[in-house]
Amino acid sequence: MNGNHYTGDELLGRLYGAGREDAHLDHCPECRARWEALQSRRAQLLAAGPALDPAFLARQRAAILERAARSRPLATRLAPAYAAALLVAMAAVLTRPVEPPAPALSARGDSQVFAEAYALLQRDVPRAGLPIQALFEEQQ
Repeated sequence: MNGNHYTGDELLGRLYGAGREDAHLDHCPECRARWEALQSRRAQLLAAGPALDPAFLARQRAAILERAARSRPLATRLAPAYAAALLVAMAAVLTRPVEPPAPALSARGDSQVFAEAYALLQRDVPRAGLPIQALFEEQQ
C-alpha cells in the first residue's frame, strides 16, 4: 500500500491472486470503489470473449498450412550435414598425432656440465650472499 490507499499495481495483483489479502478494502470506500470497478471490467471482458473474425482465422490457417507445405531450399535441408562434415574435419585437424620433440643436445660436453655443478656445490657462501661478500672484499 502506498500511504493509506492501494496503488494500481497492488489492486491488479490482488485481482489476479498475487496480492496480499487484508481488511483495507472493508474500511476504505475509495479503494473499494476502484476494486469493484476493476472486477466489473474484468467480468465484462471475460463475458464478451475474444472478438475474432472467422474470415481472419480462416486466412491465418490457410497461410500456416501453405507455409508448412512449401519445401525448404536444398541448402537449408543440408545444413546439418554441412555442420557434421565441418565437425569431422575440425576433429581430424585438431587430433592428428604430433612428433615428440627431439632432446636438446648441449653444446658443452657432459664432463664440463658436471664440473660446473660440482664447483657450485663446493662454494662456502650461497649464491645470494655473493654480492654482500663482494662488498667486504672491496673494503679490505
